Amino acid sequence: MRIQLAKNPSVLEFCTIHHACRDGRSWATATGCQTMQELWAHKTMKPEWRIWIATREDVCSEMDLRLFALWCATRMPIAGEYGKKVVIMTLRWLLGKCTDVELMGARKALADSLEGTYASRWAIYSVGWVDAGGYVSARVAAFDAATYAANDAASGYDPNSARTKQVAQLIKLVGNPFKQTNPKKA
Repeated sequence: MRIQLAKNPSVLEFCTIHHACRDGRSWATATGCQTMQELWAHKTMKPEWRIWIATREDVCSEMDLRLFALWCATRMPIAGEYGKKVVIMTLRWLLGKCTDVELMGARKALADSLEGTYASRWAIYSVGWVDAGGYVSARVAAFDAATYAANDAASGYDPNSARTKQVAQLIKLVGNPFKQTNPKKA
């Protein structure tokens, strides 16, 4: 049974429903923030926790998560034609210009190739992660692409720097996903 969260749940409710790790839950409750909107704006949140929060169900849109995954994967050297094809096919897929089958074919070719580093292949492979409906795996694609990109030694920067850049891009894409918007008056 799926529990539907409020748009701006309490910190404790969010941590409980999404099974936050002990350290994350302790930090979150110690901040004194009551809602996830407040917590998202908190400056001392670890970058990996912010990415974890953003990739929980119903926090960010599928499009935002896929664009974030694509951005993360393209921060790494993309070696060879298969990796480039997955990036292009993913972008086409997001725009509705190729099918799930075409994208999955490009991903399979990349997985079977030995192009690029292990991390770069899997970050790009993760970007094109689709299933029959497409949405469920957008969260997985974003989280995996961010993780592989941050941990790729060949990327030329350390994981902490990579995560900081990823969070800056994530915030640029989604702002505060818990912020309540006021409907425009007619």
